[in-house]
Amino acid sequence: AVVSTQSTGILVARCEYFSAMYRSLPPHNDAVTISIGELEPTQDAFASLLRYIYCNDTDIPPEDTLYLITADKFYGFRNKQLQAYCKKSLETNIKTSNVVEILKAADQVGSSDMKEHALKMIAEHITAVQPTPSFKSLSRNLLLEVFEYLVQHLKTRQMVLPRSPHKQTARF
Repeated sequence: AVVSTQSTGILVARCEYFSAMYRSLPPHNDAVTISIGELEPTQDAFASLLRYIYCNDTDIPPEDTLYLITADKFYGFRNKQLQAYCKKSLETNIKTSNVVEILKAADQVGSSDMKEHALKMIAEHITAVQPTPSFKSLSRNLLLEVFEYLVQHLKTRQMVLPRSPHKQTARF
């Protein structure tokens, strides 16, 4: 995504990244290509980012929050409002279809409570999540974390099953 440098004052005032960029060397052709770390946001996510920067608007569609959750860290925003909003939106809108992407985002930004929330959902819905391409693309470290959480989840569930003097088969 590209942003025009005609309105640099607000960008510089709200964001360390742009402040440093304009102090050191003006952008070529008065345009800046935007990425968020290694992610290049969709046009809609980029529009949401600009609305946040220019208007402090946090009315962001849930599908854009995956792109924007790391933006405050990457761009050095002067407050953590955007990350807090994105985290809340992701936790509220988490589904088996997007939980793995949320886990990856949580790991990337170091959000342990959001990561825990995603791991819990994966453990509770492992049969729906495991066959997905996004699950199969998890890094080795995240797969190990999922496995460890799943084992812990199963142990916890076994401990709360009612005990009877007769042999009983537990169903999960």
